[in-house]
Amino acid sequence: MGYTEQKIYIGDILEVKRYHRTEGGSAERGEKEKESTPAQKKANEIRTGNELWRVIYINFDGQQGDQFNTFTFAEDIGEEAARKEWRNFIKRVRRYLKKNGMPELKYVYTLEKQGRWHIHAVMNGIPIEDLTRLWGRGRVTSSILDKTNDYRDLAAYITKHVEAGGEEKEEKRKHKRRWSGSLNLKRPVIITRDIKRESIMRKLPTAPKGYILLPDWEIGCDSWGYLYQRYKCRKIAEPRKAKKTKTNKRR
Repeated sequence: MGYTEQKIYIGDILEVKRYHRTEGGSAERGEKEKESTPAQKKANEIRTGNELWRVIYINFDGQQGDQFNTFTFAEDIGEEAARKEWRNFIKRVRRYLKKNGMPELKYVYTLEKQGRWHIHAVMNGIPIEDLTRLWGRGRVTSSILDKTNDYRDLAAYITKHVEAGGEEKEEKRKHKRRWSGSLNLKRPVIITRDIKRESIMRKLPTAPKGYILLPDWEIGCDSWGYLYQRYKCRKIAEPRKAKKTKTNKRR
């Protein structure tokens, strides 16, 4: 057994995780260990939040007008009926975007029950009056995406509320995804390799060429005493090249 390095390319962010391999493969220590129920739920919540912020970061941008919306049902309906209404809403939105010559719809969403069922969704920007008309089932709240903390706060908010919401028995919900998205979403590029020299685990993280190291890096030992590293880097924006101007030669 040795160590594994996993590089996750998330737009201009590079996330690096180095950890000791388990006997059954290259799964990160801690992901498959049997923990107490509250601890495992918390670990799952964090892992789901990480998956979600990466997808949001790659696909959406508040500067382009993309939104975080909450759709509430005016009447009390069941979960399957709520999912059907969401699918019908998506069809209406796609027709609206096509008719108005707007970009193809991309979205991620979660269905949550706190009182009545409602839906949290990150999606293309649509004027609130049109969005409310297209929804047509109740109240809509909308805000432009804020990229602060690379959408990790937003992802944590969504996954925390989905974890807390719902009245179904846990055994019925445990195999359901906490969030879903459109098929045209871009996904992070993940490259995994074996670490040949264990000495690299004893060195401080460094950014590869063209990147800067972000401050929220972490090194330590897992519960088995093996070293691990987790850190992120951001790609350095290349300076714009000055345009060459033609000069008239004197004759």
